[in-house]
Amino acid sequence: MLPDREKFISIAEKALITLGVSFKDLRPLKEGKKGLVYYFESKDGQKILRLYRNPYKLSKVVLVNRILKKKHMDILAEIYRIKFIPTLVFSGVVGASVEEYLSPCTDVTLDDKRRFLAKLRALHSATKVKQPLLAKYLWNRWISKSKGSVDYVVSRRPDLEKPLRNLISQILESSVPEILALCHNDVANSNMGCKNGEIKLFDWDRATLFFPEFEEAQACYMLGLDREFSEYLNTPPGKLFLIARVKKLLKRGKDPSPLFNEF
Repeated sequence: MLPDREKFISIAEKALITLGVSFKDLRPLKEGKKGLVYYFESKDGQKILRLYRNPYKLSKVVLVNRILKKKHMDILAEIYRIKFIPTLVFSGVVGASVEEYLSPCTDVTLDDKRRFLAKLRALHSATKVKQPLLAKYLWNRWISKSKGSVDYVVSRRPDLEKPLRNLISQILESSVPEILALCHNDVANSNMGCKNGEIKLFDWDRATLFFPEFEEAQACYMLGLDREFSEYLNTPPGKLFLIARVKKLLKRGKDPSPLFNEF
């Protein structure tokens, strides 16, 4: 075991003791250097312990919990308990959350996926705000990133230049969206789990205001909701997502060409 992982498993044990949680079979959930997420069993069943080194991220997760509970949204997994732990005790770990363990989403149906998308849309609808200045800043930043992504892809796949340049032109011709909403900002299969066939999102430390159509396009893509994904590609934020996904696929050594069949 890596030295950092040995250190953090000791911290994880102390954190659970401090939280007053009985535990057994405590072990890192994933491989890697950080080792900040742990699986354990308690008298209440299978649980996850998540350690935080960044107080800002922890406070953000606490805030998101409060917002979603107030809005009666059941899309969040981190609902069991969140409690601050004194910094001095745990070598830079400023807090922890104990969450219910969610199994991987392997047997979900198309209806399950569409119910999840409906909940995500409901979250965005319930938290929408009109923020013209912030929206313009975020939009310009993503336009700049998208242009860089197009240059990267074209340098490696010249055959994709025409459709990508066409997408950028369409985005630049559209008006800047002014409506933002609370977004998870990392909707990926690795951040989804299932309970009784219901898909839930966890790991909300990147949550912030963003363009809801971007995130909904991302969710459709990750869940394989082809019909809905095609719909979102007609929105400017959906096109921004498409460009970002093309670059990511190429960097992972995968062929992004099939994405353009949807557009």
